[in-house]
Order: sequence, then C-alpha cells, then structure tokens
Amino acid sequence: MSKLYDARCGATRLAAGSMIAGAAMLNAVLLSAGPAAAAAPFGGSFSGGSYGAEANMLAGPVATSLGRSAHQSVPCRGTDGKVLSTSVDSLEAGSENHVLRAGATRGSALTATGPNSAVVHNIATISDLNMLDGLITAGFIRGVTSVRATRASMQSFIDGSSFVNLKVAGVPVSADVAPGTKVALPGVGTVTFKDVKRFGDMDKSGAIKLNMLTVDVKQQNRFGLNVGAQLIVANSISMFSRQTVDLVLSGVAYGTSLEFSTNQDVQNEIGKAAALGLGCEGTHGMVQERVTTATQAGGILSVGTARSTRQGGPTAEGALAKMTSTVDNVRLFNGLVQAAQVRAVAQSEQNGAVRTNFADGSGISALKIAGVPIGDVTGANRRITVPGIGYAILNEQIFPQPRTHQRLRVNGLRVVVTQQNRFGIEAGADLAIGHAESTVFK
Repeated sequence: MSKLYDARCGATRLAAGSMIAGAAMLNAVLLSAGPAAAAAPFGGSFSGGSYGAEANMLAGPVATSLGRSAHQSVPCRGTDGKVLSTSVDSLEAGSENHVLRAGATRGSALTATGPNSAVVHNIATISDLNMLDGLITAGFIRGVTSVRATRASMQSFIDGSSFVNLKVAGVPVSADVAPGTKVALPGVGTVTFKDVKRFGDMDKSGAIKLNMLTVDVKQQNRFGLNVGAQLIVANSISMFSRQTVDLVLSGVAYGTSLEFSTNQDVQNEIGKAAALGLGCEGTHGMVQERVTTATQAGGILSVGTARSTRQGGPTAEGALAKMTSTVDNVRLFNGLVQAAQVRAVAQSEQNGAVRTNFADGSGISALKIAGVPIGDVTGANRRITVPGIGYAILNEQIFPQPRTHQRLRVNGLRVVVTQQNRFGIEAGADLAIGHAESTVFK
C-alpha cells in the first residue's frame, strides 16, 4: 500500500473521528444533564461556523479563490443534534497554484440541547496542504472549537484540534504545538499555530475562535503577496448565548461564482469574490463590507473590484436583513458579455407577522452582449441569448413562497452554458456575477 494512500486514508479516518468525537461530546452533554422535572427548558442561541482557508483583501486574487473554501455556518436555533457539513474536493490559489494547493476541505457544525445544558461544536479540516511552494506542508489539519453551557457555567475548548505531518521550511512541527506559537517564515513573514481568541463574559455568552495556521506577510516575496496580506487555514468559531432568538436573520452575498462545472481549476480561479454571510446575531444595524480586487480566470472572466455588504438587526417595526453585491468592470468570455457594473440587492423585513422582500437597486449598467449595446438594465428576469455559450438572465430575482423560511435570491447577471464552447466550460455550468440572498423570520 502506498504512503499516499495511507495518508489519505488516515485523513479520512481523522475527519470521521472528528465527527464521532463531536457526537460523543453531545451525548455526554445530554447524559450529564441530570433530572429536570421542575426545570424550565434550557434556552439560548448558537452561532459560529468553520472553513478550510481564507485570505484578506491584501492577498488580492488569492482571497477570491479561497472564497469557495467549504464555509459552514451554525443556524442560530441549532442543528438539533444533526451534523451539517460543506465540502470542496480541491482548493488552489495563486499564480500556478504556488500560494496554496490542497485536497479536500470540509466545514462541519453540530449542536444539541439537553434539559440542563447545551453545546455547539464546529470543525474545519483540510488535507494534503502545500503552501508557498512547499514552505508549509501538512498531510491533514483539523481545527475544532466547542462551547458548553450548563445552568451554572460556560466553558470553551479546542480539544481535538491537531496537525498531521506538519512541516515549516522542512522542519517538522509537533502535532500538539502550544497554541499561539509563532515562527519565522523565510522570505515571507511569520506563521502562527493554533491562534486562539475567546470572547464574552462566559456567563451570559461565550465564544471561541481558532485559526490553526495564520500566515502574516511582512516582506516583499516571490509569490506576489502584498505586505499586510494574511492567509488563514482551518478556521473554527463557536458561540453560545443564553438569550433566545425571537427573529432569525440570514443572508449571503458574493461577487462571482461558477457552479455545476467539473472544471475545478476554473472554479478555483473564479472562486467567490468578497464572500460575506449574515448570521442571526446581525450587525446591530451597522453596514459591514468585504472587498476584493481584480479577479481573472483566463478568457472566461475578468472583473474589477467586488464589494459585498451586510446589514441586519432589530428595527422599530421588527427586523431587517439586507445583503448587497456590487461588481465593477465585468468582462466575460473574451468580451462577449461586458458591463460597467453589476448590482444585486436582497432585503427582507419583518413587521409583526408580515415579512416583505425587496430587490430594489439591483441591475446592470452599460451592458453589451456580442457587441450589441443593451444599456442599463433595471427590469427583472430578462432572458437574452449569448451566442456560442447559452443564455443570460439579467437582474434575476427569485422571491420565496409566502409563509416559508426561504431566502430572496438575486443574481445581477447569470449566464447558463447550454452548448460546447472554446472556453472549456461544459453545458450545464452556471456563472453568476453579483449574488445576494436574505431572509428574516420568527
């Protein structure tokens, strides 16, 4: 049996072991709850999530590629003991993938509530990691955070977090390296292992955040990463609050994505630019944003700045969840489709028992298809042929059914591939520019 096969099987067993350990923790919580005949139901809300890898804006196109890295969030009312997970088969970022290359990445979440206790458990895993042309390598990385609350106390843990065959500049790093250990990364900057931060008073609320690897770029380098760029591998965050949630807020926004394609290389290049989510804790009414700079994927896609925003919280009438995505200087399929700007706006409001959804502000500026000027687009759901590719839906707006928890979904521009083409994107693939979703419900 080959060493590679052994390593991958080991990684699979480790990932499975993480979830088994999580399930065991949940069972322990429930079994340790004790008698609760006279106790009120154990209330509270959950938050957090996990992902395989991420980068900040100063990392440039690398941040876009890593935007699709298996993000899994925790519903604020929990998972009821069920495991939620998202996975990506492979991940690549940087010119010729020199910045990061990895196999499977997975984000997983589970929660449970007993008569006298509750737990939230988030796991991020990444296998076959190679960063910065082999400067950092690992067979498997697992980042785990947990918050456990009883009626009398609250605790947070990173138990189960580990490295397998981690090396930095060829030097092995212990699997149980002390949290917060930082070492020099020759020609780049520094790398920190198991960077842990805790938040809250651990009475009414508590949270723990873990980055298994944090690379901080502190000098000019051959990878084209700007000074100040930061790369994170295997992030997990778990949060619990004793305050129950009356209204659930939820949303997501990103600038670019390619779905239903088997071309992993192109999917990684296009990524999810400026990916941003909205949890049930909201933003306390503030507008928060994430920005990425130019993204390019061969002749298939070239865009300028992508900006996503989120806003959520209580209002005088009820609650608001609003997500936006704005993408500038869009050029698809070697200029077959061009636009000065694409905008997607998804806004959901709850007023008493009534929920209202809006997509006002969504649209396209200075659109041109196959050399034909279409102009500005504000009307919804217009379909137009893209010669040699398929068709485009302009300002696509999909409103949820009444009395459901479904999200309003808006795509500023969506191209559906229906025929063979010289760009190597197979029929059935779906390219979205400017995507936003939102919902709010009781």
